Amino acid sequence: IKNVEILKIEETKISDIYFAHLLPDLTSHQKRALELAFEEGFYAWPKRTDLGKLAKIMKVSVPTFREHLKRAEEKLMPDLIKSIK
Repeated sequence: IKNVEILKIEETKISDIYFAHLLPDLTSHQKRALELAFEEGFYAWPKRTDLGKLAKIMKVSVPTFREHLKRAEEKLMPDLIKSIK
C-alpha cells in the first residue's frame, strides 16, 4: 500500500469482532465439552441430551464431564456478560 491518507479517526463501539479471537484459554477438554454440549443440544430447549450421554461420547465420567463444562462456562461468561451490557 502506497501513500495512504487518513481521512478520519473516530471512536466507536466495536460490534463486528469475531468473538473466538477474544476467548479465554480453554483446555482441549473444556473446548471439547463445550462443543459437544452445543452440538448435541444440551443448551437447546427442550434439551436434546443430558450430561450422562455427553460424558459417554467423550469417554469420561459424568462428574469429569460436568467439571470440564463448568470450568469452560466460568471462563466464558464474564466476557460474554460484559459484551452484552
